[in-house]
Amino acid sequence: MVAGTFHVLSADLQPDACGLFDYSFNSQPKAYLSPLVVRLRLTVKRTTTIQIFQRTVSHSKKEPIQMTTSAITKVLPSHLQEPIIPSARGETQEYGTVRRNPLALEASTAAASVDNLNQLLADTLTLGSLYKKHHWQASGPQFYSIHLLFDKHYEEQETLADILAERIQTLGGVSIAMAHDVAEVSIIPRCPKGREDTETQVKRLLQAHEVILLEARAMAREAEEHGDLGTNDIIVSNLIRLNELQVWFVVEHIQ
Repeated sequence: MVAGTFHVLSADLQPDACGLFDYSFNSQPKAYLSPLVVRLRLTVKRTTTIQIFQRTVSHSKKEPIQMTTSAITKVLPSHLQEPIIPSARGETQEYGTVRRNPLALEASTAAASVDNLNQLLADTLTLGSLYKKHHWQASGPQFYSIHLLFDKHYEEQETLADILAERIQTLGGVSIAMAHDVAEVSIIPRCPKGREDTETQVKRLLQAHEVILLEARAMAREAEEHGDLGTNDIIVSNLIRLNELQVWFVVEHIQ
């Protein structure tokens, strides 16, 4: 291990929490370190949290640091650049609003379709993430085939999400996009962070598919009744047919 000194400006440490016996810690703040200190929040094993670090060593900067239980991020001056400041102009169109595009559709019809499509988009993105999670965490005797199948379905759901988002923009709306916003809108039950067995993964995916299919059929009928045949076509031809096909491929693993 490389010998050196870490000045811990704010920490909650047990005597053996970090296991870095070759390092000395000083809990007193050093004013001269402030230009080179970046605030980090690094969680160490045994629930120890170190908030600010500054490392001083005489060795080459390229030499790796061997550690046992901690994860200390090296601070370089190049990392202390100010972030890019967003334009003062801000949003050009607020989420939830619909701009009037010359599509020969009533404004109320376009608005209703945008609302429905954003719900389908949020659930489609969630289902895609669920497939990717299970793709990474697949296990058991069918690992290889399940691993590949889940990734294939993920890619198909991502393609579908793009179709839904572009339809929303075509209608004059604003498509939902960011993960935290999607999580707030999606009605698919949230899965745990941990790994699950194949049968549980399959049943969770089938539940998500059924949630989407139930809402999609109702939304397709509504779009047709209001004359939005383009939205109806996308929901039926792209979303419903894809989800039904994927259900077939998945459900056969537990029949």
